[in-house]
This record gives sequence, C-alpha cells and structure tokens, in this order.
Amino acid sequence: MAVCSKDAYERCPIIPGVHKRLHWPLDDPSAMQVSEEEKAYLTGKLIHQLEEKIDGLVTQVIEEKQV
Repeated sequence: MAVCSKDAYERCPIIPGVHKRLHWPLDDPSAMQVSEEEKAYLTGKLIHQLEEKIDGLVTQVIEEKQV
C-alpha cells in the first residue's frame, strides 16, 4: 500500500510482483487550510473512509479465494 495524493496518482510507486493497483482518491486533511478542529474532524472522516475501503478489499479478496 502506498499513500499518495489524488494529484500524484501517476507518480505513485509501482511495486514489482503486485497483481492489483488500486487508486483511492482521498483528501489529505493536513494539507488543507482549515482550523485544527476541522483537521481533526476530517482526519477522523478519512480514517473511516479507509476502514470502509480496506474492509471492502478484504471481503473481495476472501470471496475471490473461495471461487
């Protein structure tokens, strides 16, 4: 897993032997010009988004293995 910004997709590393390359365009709260309270809220939201995406990916991999 590599974490890259939405704008850096083309520059994200290519890892030899990796069979899938997924791009999840997510915003980086630390780069935003907002209050610290808003950054904390957005960071929590980002964590939730990542949890959902990772859970979905794990489910997909498990289902593919069962076929």
